[in-house]
Amino acid sequence: MNPTHRVTGRKKTRLLLVAIALFVGSAFLIPPLIRAKQAAANIHCIGHLKCMGLAYRLWSTEHGDQFCFNISTNSGGTLEFCDRDSDGFDRNGFRHFIVMSNELSNPELLVCPSDRDKKPAKRFADLGLDNITYQIRVGTNVNEWNPEEITALCPIHNNVLLGDGSVQQLGKP
Repeated sequence: MNPTHRVTGRKKTRLLLVAIALFVGSAFLIPPLIRAKQAAANIHCIGHLKCMGLAYRLWSTEHGDQFCFNISTNSGGTLEFCDRDSDGFDRNGFRHFIVMSNELSNPELLVCPSDRDKKPAKRFADLGLDNITYQIRVGTNVNEWNPEEITALCPIHNNVLLGDGSVQQLGKP
């Protein structure tokens, strides 16, 4: 056996100590990295909600300052598709986004980055309930004139889009 390839007891001990140091070091580094990844996903979620708020406001500018769910389908809105649950969230939320597709431009904005159950639609024409994370509140009181009204909610991060386009977090997810 070639003497340069032998691992002595001292070398084995050093290798073991290096391995233990790497393991212990990674145990201290992994939690901050996980928190950083979660914070980045939350920031992306907030960005998605802000894009939705802008889309609502752009759409309403061209439709008498009303959000799409307060305008009849005869006038290009989605009023007749509204199906509110007891909390005011619409069971047909995807239909409102289809109407605002020109203002949103990308259906990927409708899936929170932390949502592992929903997959973004490739096109707005293919959009369905399986392609949106965000819950949409509808009603005549949900508009720009009621800035504190919740317009959309991320059920993962508890971020809410308000009627004035701002985004806030309700509490810890």
